[in-house]
Amino acid sequence: MKLISIFLAGGLFCLFGEILWAKTKLGVVKTLIVCILAGVLLDVAGVLGPIIGFGQEGFTVTIYDAGASIYDGVLGSIRDNGLSGVIKLTNFFFLRFAGLIACTMTMAVIFGFLWKKK
Repeated sequence: MKLISIFLAGGLFCLFGEILWAKTKLGVVKTLIVCILAGVLLDVAGVLGPIIGFGQEGFTVTIYDAGASIYDGVLGSIRDNGLSGVIKLTNFFFLRFAGLIACTMTMAVIFGFLWKKK
């Protein structure tokens, strides 16, 4: 039963992103930005906790959780360091997202050099 809930949570959110990308003229980057913002809005609305409770890893590996990580990281840095926390951004959630972006960019550069267009 746990695998079914993980599959449903991840699959439904990925399906939303795929439909958004396929049926609109947003393009890949703008679709990802919308999905990140949706994750932030889910966290702000307080819906994220029950979704993660139901879907666990099925949700936390999606791009929506990256948006929630940004939101939690910025709020955590502000809570720990005051308003200067917006500049410092030393919270774990933000650093986790920053590591994800750095790893993705590194892989894109490596694969970009390996498979050049002709």
